[in-house]
Amino acid sequence: MFKRRKKRKDKSEKPAEIQDLGAPYWELSGRVDPEIVVRNLHRLLPEGSGLVVEGTSATRDIQDFLGSKQPPACPSVRLETQRALVFDGQRPIWRKAKAFHLPVTEENLQQLADLMQHHALPEVFDHLKAYKDKRMLLAWYDADPKEPLCVDLSIEEERVKAFCQLLGCQYKRVTENVAE
Repeated sequence: MFKRRKKRKDKSEKPAEIQDLGAPYWELSGRVDPEIVVRNLHRLLPEGSGLVVEGTSATRDIQDFLGSKQPPACPSVRLETQRALVFDGQRPIWRKAKAFHLPVTEENLQQLADLMQHHALPEVFDHLKAYKDKRMLLAWYDADPKEPLCVDLSIEEERVKAFCQLLGCQYKRVTENVAE
């Protein structure tokens, strides 16, 4: 009989201060343009919100921009990807995910959206989350034009509806988490 090895916990890893978004929530679905999502998030999210931009393949200019805007103190948020296998042109390598916090302001979002025009989506982010006051407000897991965005019910339905009109997508209220 084989004994399963215990996973070694990274001692630098601390528990997330902000819990993942769970049901009930608004689900925004339909093919969306990620650049338009980013460019208009300030219309959906309340003032003072923060964005977590997570990825394994962000280009240097994206990392430099996000790093220059990151506030000095950021709450911890659980990363969706710890490491990813990527091909560097010669061989496969494991790359650690990086997460950047970006204050949600119209100016910051416009600048990020402008940078997105020159990159494929995986070169910008893999996952996107937004929070305010230690409450998760938005989660876009496996950020992809075909994947749904999940929005906390604390965001008023009228704001969600207006945001969906900008994106050309639909929304519905989800009352139960889907088992994986």
